[in-house]
Amino acid sequence: MTTHYQFLAPQASPRAAGAASVPAAVTSALVELGGTVDVLAAHTDAVSTAPLTEVPNALAGVAHAADAVHTALTALTAAINAAALFAAPSPAMPPVLSNFIRNSGPWIAGLLYSVIPSASLQAVPGNGSKWHAITRGKYVGLTQDLAISLSAVTGVSTGLREKFNTQVEALDHFNSVLNLNAVAIV
Repeated sequence: MTTHYQFLAPQASPRAAGAASVPAAVTSALVELGGTVDVLAAHTDAVSTAPLTEVPNALAGVAHAADAVHTALTALTAAINAAALFAAPSPAMPPVLSNFIRNSGPWIAGLLYSVIPSASLQAVPGNGSKWHAITRGKYVGLTQDLAISLSAVTGVSTGLREKFNTQVEALDHFNSVLNLNAVAIV
């Protein structure tokens, strides 16, 4: 039984960065893996057709072929990693959020945090209107952006977000909940 393996290179993608084809090392490793799988299949077939006295030798051939497949698979993995063909991209965060989520103080209004603030939030100049206090969600804090506040609680069954007309009202609410130890990253 002969198996033919063909690796189709993905069309141009952001990760391929314009690469036109699969690197030669990956192709070579795929061919080697295909050959070792064919040998393993042949040895496996031989076990079922071998006379009873030859089964131990046939099984030894299967074990040896399986080791060769493992070695070829390891080489393929190394070649793929070296070529970075399938490197998992880091989770993309919406650009608008990347400037907002912070993990350390100073704790101020207008920023969102991926940890529970260790102190009360402080007001920022330019009070504006329509502030959103997020006290339970993927991140917490105060923001004036409705979309960001919604994304903090979307998919969180116990998420809490409230809208206030002024920064002072939103700060008072958030800091009160914080003082009760009820702010949570969920």
